[in-house]
Amino acid sequence: MATRIEFYVLATAGEAACLATACRLVDKARSQGLSVWIRTASAAQSATIDRELWTWRRGSFIAHRIHAPGRRPWPVLIGTGAPPESHRALLLNLADDVPDGFEACARLIEIVDAREDVLAASRARYKVYRDRGFAPSTVRL
Repeated sequence: MATRIEFYVLATAGEAACLATACRLVDKARSQGLSVWIRTASAAQSATIDRELWTWRRGSFIAHRIHAPGRRPWPVLIGTGAPPESHRALLLNLADDVPDGFEACARLIEIVDAREDVLAASRARYKVYRDRGFAPSTVRL
């Protein structure tokens, strides 16, 4: 299986725009029946996206939880490591480095906002993917 890699580049800057986009993407993926692994850079970022998924749209519910080994998996899991085998349909990377185990996923989405440091880190990841033989694409939002 070849991993499909996409960079979703936002016109606006800031973490709030990234989180809102992540919530929309997760909602869309779940409407298609896909399992989702949201990779974060830290426990604090995991808690932030967890909160956002609970509150981002009134009247909606996305079954999710922060990943803990040994717990029953939910459709959407949030964590800092490689995706578990049960959650390799979509990897949503919110961290600023290349995720371990991404090659085992069907699809990887990188959300990039307009902050210069975020753009620079995304360019470095794009190059890593390309150098490993993948053909990342860019979607401008």
